[in-house]
Amino acid sequence: MSAAHHPKRNALLCFGITSFVLAGWFHLSLGVPGLLAWLLACNGVAIGLWGFDKWSAKREGARVPELVLHTMAFLGATPASLLGMACLRHKTRRWRFVVLHPILLAIQAGLVVEIYLDEWRAWLA
Repeated sequence: MSAAHHPKRNALLCFGITSFVLAGWFHLSLGVPGLLAWLLACNGVAIGLWGFDKWSAKREGARVPELVLHTMAFLGATPASLLGMACLRHKTRRWRFVVLHPILLAIQAGLVVEIYLDEWRAWLA
């Protein structure tokens, strides 16, 4: 089958591989901690895919499937999703994005605080 028959797989591969390589570079070359490197990389890649989807929507071209946008948010790109919705005015009428992504961001922020709380306390002390 051609690549056009697997838009979800192709978009997720693009997101995953690019984010992984970029996160590795942030971590190994710049010394950014692993989780922070992943979050920076996946949000950068995700905002690019959100922009591509908006651009494609205006031109009626190949789109990024909604499942891929949700999956990216689940994997840590929720800030990029909310930024894409706000700045690009994209997917703002879809309740799954408007309701679920802010809830997901709150959950993810809580997890990051839980993971790094002890380190932050030690740093502040």
